[in-house]
Amino acid sequence: MERLPRYLSQTIEVLPVKFHKEDYLDPELKSRKRVFGPKVFLLTMFQLVGSVGKEGYDHALIKVFGTEKAPRKSSLSQLRSKISYKFLEKILRKTLEQFSPHRPTYKGMHIYAVDGWQITLPRSKNIVDKGYTGRKTSKYKESYMPKGYITHAYEVLSETTKNIAVNNSPTELADALTFVDSLEKNSITLYDRAYFSRSLCIHHLNAQNFFIARCRSNSNQQIKEFFEDTNRDEGSMYYDAEYGKKKIWFIKVYNSHTKETLVFATNLSREWRNKKTFEQLYQLRWGAETSFYELSETIKVQQWHSKSFNGVLQELYTALLIINLTKILSFFSRGQKTINPEKISYKKPNFKLLMNCFLKFLLESKPQLSHLIHKFRALIKRSTEKRKRRTRTYPRVIMSPASPYPHKGSEWFWEKGRGLK
Repeated sequence: MERLPRYLSQTIEVLPVKFHKEDYLDPELKSRKRVFGPKVFLLTMFQLVGSVGKEGYDHALIKVFGTEKAPRKSSLSQLRSKISYKFLEKILRKTLEQFSPHRPTYKGMHIYAVDGWQITLPRSKNIVDKGYTGRKTSKYKESYMPKGYITHAYEVLSETTKNIAVNNSPTELADALTFVDSLEKNSITLYDRAYFSRSLCIHHLNAQNFFIARCRSNSNQQIKEFFEDTNRDEGSMYYDAEYGKKKIWFIKVYNSHTKETLVFATNLSREWRNKKTFEQLYQLRWGAETSFYELSETIKVQQWHSKSFNGVLQELYTALLIINLTKILSFFSRGQKTINPEKISYKKPNFKLLMNCFLKFLLESKPQLSHLIHKFRALIKRSTEKRKRRTRTYPRVIMSPASPYPHKGSEWFWEKGRGLK
């Protein structure tokens, strides 16, 4: 428990008294004495983004300053327009970097899952000018609201973020390739069918870390033939890596629940290459999906308080910071216990209860970490539920996309100070 205060102190207590030049959108901007220092700004953003029901600026300011001393919401709005989202991104990445030595392992391996998510952004000229447009719904149509695309490298055992990328187009595979070099050599990364490719295999072989990727039946001709061959459960192909030709193995696994035959590609050694291990590990990939649920449903991050690109990313990185700090505190409060892939059933506490407890703790006049840990342990004991994996008995169904909105004929008039005609 002696290590735990480091995460809060690095995030809250040891922030500089004033913002530095690199924290501003315009580095030449002259700073002046403000009500909002870095610490107060971060606490206010925590309450703004993490509040129940998205209460808004006034609620967040009153929680942090009190009813009598709370500044006007225009003060916070003006400061947000000047502070770069990179200030919050830097805090998030530093927090995750400090947690890295304590990330748990399974049989000596870190287990990661990579997945992507589409978010809906506010329709504003600033966001559109950044290249964020609607999703294509046909050859000549796109959705009305701009879309952003997040690729998330998720550490499934501690349920925390390893890496994240935000783009204006669906570049999940390209983002995943950039993540590979930052992963430990003693790590296994799990991918769904959208990621398997020759470039993914070569990147992992060159980085000398490991992966398990589910394959499409039409990924290439050899895999297609392997799917159709009922006499083989294992195959291999050679790929040219920096250290010479290396073998990628393909393992066929039958899912008795959904009656599907799955094929996985991997560069794992022989002792890891068996159907039971693949089934146990791949089921952990669903944690990356639930991480997006926490963003969209628990924090409701898409209910934005800003219409600027910088403001949207401020809120996104604040939400990720809240989630990861709560998960880190929960991890240590549970005695660093993690999910066991070998068991179908597992236990999980109510994340929203823990998050709200953490946000309230930050508002205490003299917060003591021992009190927070005591509350966390009580909430974990009270809210922990037993769950089961592999309970779905039908193939996963991907829903069709929503129809474009608004209808054709809409025009935009930014120059005349109007929006939709």
